[in-house]
Amino acid sequence: MTEFPILILPDPQIYSNADTYKVFAMNDFEVNLAKGDAANLEILFRYTQTQGRTWSPWTHMTTANLQKAKFDRMKFCNFEFSFKNLQTAELRLNDLNLIGEFINVSANYQTTAKFGLRTQCHPGEECTNCNDGSCEECKNINPVITPWSELGQEENCTTGQCDGSKFVNLNDPKLWMRQINTYNELNKFINATNSWKVTYYLTDSDGKGIDHVLHEQTLHNYIKHSDVQVIVPNNQFPVENVNFTSLDFDLIQTFEVHILKDDFKKIFGVEFRPSKKDVLYMCALNQLWEVEQMLPNRGFMLAEVYWRVILKKYNDRKGRTAANTTAGQSAQDSIDALVKYSSLDSLFEINVKNDIKKGTKDIITSPGTTQQYTPTSEMKIRSNMTKNNIITTDPIQNSSLLVSKSCYQIAIKSKDVHTVEYITTDRRLGLADNRAISFWFKTTDFNPDWDYTVFNNYDSVNSLGYMIHIVDNTLLFTLNDNTFTLPLPGFEANIWYAFLINVDQVQRNIELAVYKRQAEDGSTLSNSQLVLFNKLIIPCTPDEFIHTQNMYIGGCNTQVSQGNRNYWMITNVRIYTALVPVNATQRQNALNENVVSSSEYCLLADNAEEQLILPRYGNL
Repeated sequence: MTEFPILILPDPQIYSNADTYKVFAMNDFEVNLAKGDAANLEILFRYTQTQGRTWSPWTHMTTANLQKAKFDRMKFCNFEFSFKNLQTAELRLNDLNLIGEFINVSANYQTTAKFGLRTQCHPGEECTNCNDGSCEECKNINPVITPWSELGQEENCTTGQCDGSKFVNLNDPKLWMRQINTYNELNKFINATNSWKVTYYLTDSDGKGIDHVLHEQTLHNYIKHSDVQVIVPNNQFPVENVNFTSLDFDLIQTFEVHILKDDFKKIFGVEFRPSKKDVLYMCALNQLWEVEQMLPNRGFMLAEVYWRVILKKYNDRKGRTAANTTAGQSAQDSIDALVKYSSLDSLFEINVKNDIKKGTKDIITSPGTTQQYTPTSEMKIRSNMTKNNIITTDPIQNSSLLVSKSCYQIAIKSKDVHTVEYITTDRRLGLADNRAISFWFKTTDFNPDWDYTVFNNYDSVNSLGYMIHIVDNTLLFTLNDNTFTLPLPGFEANIWYAFLINVDQVQRNIELAVYKRQAEDGSTLSNSQLVLFNKLIIPCTPDEFIHTQNMYIGGCNTQVSQGNRNYWMITNVRIYTALVPVNATQRQNALNENVVSSSEYCLLADNAEEQLILPRYGNL
């Protein structure tokens, strides 16, 4: 406890005022010194109207500075003061009074004006019996004087016949206060025995979303949350009936609860009271409510013992966010956990995201972008291409369908190269995850001994991931340390083949399939039906991987020092997170389409499009 008068030191001393105020205007201040010259006293002040989350700058205590201070009249205010002795002479301070228009919401006629706003009706005078503040008069300076203290004096009593102790003055305000206190205690007892426990989420206005014209605060912050006891009048809980209005219909109308003022102040502080946008969670109903209105109830002797709190259905407002405090973030997290999967938007969240992804025409910024609709001047799926690779026009026509307009043309002699490297990655596969990989492949020369690295998403050091090779007249698909093969009898050069690999880990099998058009000159065909070249379904055990490798199209290892100068081509490279259906029509559509229709399942869709390099112009 601070002993008064306090000794002011050369180093700044900071004191907090214990009371909370509503401040409308500040006019002046006065300093009460027990010893020393006020000219040697440096006083700074600051205040907060956000319960300490933010403070005003430290400001020199002058009348002009005090009058210029800007206070939000709707918010509570707390003060701090800094005192410093500018000289070596002893300086002792009795009190500092701020003079202005204010309401002390916490004094309750029991606080002195020590370092704060004047709360006394009759401030004390300076001590005259001593100069060091050690005498009883100095210690008792500025006594507590309330509006009640001069009332209730004895009357009509002859001196010597009575001392007033045996009489009850019916006009004594202290008697009224005792009755009010009794009334308050009775309400506390009822609240303790007949209340319901709710979780109360306290909010406060942000200060950035105030409409001063309409007198509205649109942005609020969650400050903290805590359990609170509430009374439900007559135990009348809301009935979930349909209520029709002139404009709409509502399932549940307003709902009223009562909250004791003293309990609320003990939990949240004197600065707060139930206010609009606060939220209540009633576990007994498993329902969230928000405060629509608060009305103080005046009962016996007009005493405000509890608040009538009018509730309405909770609305998940974007204008309510967590305050920049641990308690505020905890309240926000608690609300988020309660409202999760409680709305149609959250229940259909995945479906909505898939629909958006499917319908998005420019998904350049989306995770796993496929570059289908983005401008070719903004190529985002490839990170690099080697000199062994060029993009050429070699259309794949299948009847009326244009399967592909261009392809990668890769030199046959291209051992151990990353012909096309991708930004898009596929680095994680779970035990219940499926994959589908498809591509169109053609070579102008073919030797069964040559090893084509068609696609690589593989960590060779740890044997994790998958890769696709064509070697020894066989399609090889490797998943981790297991390799699955599909013979390619009759495989020829200068023919476009459509390859499909379905990794079905749920049903525990891997499908390897190869298709081709009915004729190599697809423009002469009457329909786009593909012909099955070869197919094999192989049982497998579910596997998983996590690696850090990037995906790429490789080269061709001729396994000799001299290779020919012909090329192999690849286009329409697809990687799906779902299987390509077995249904013949759906499969034909998936392999024939130039633009992927099921883009929500597509990790990669590379049509071998050439990047368009546009000139860059400055501002005109």
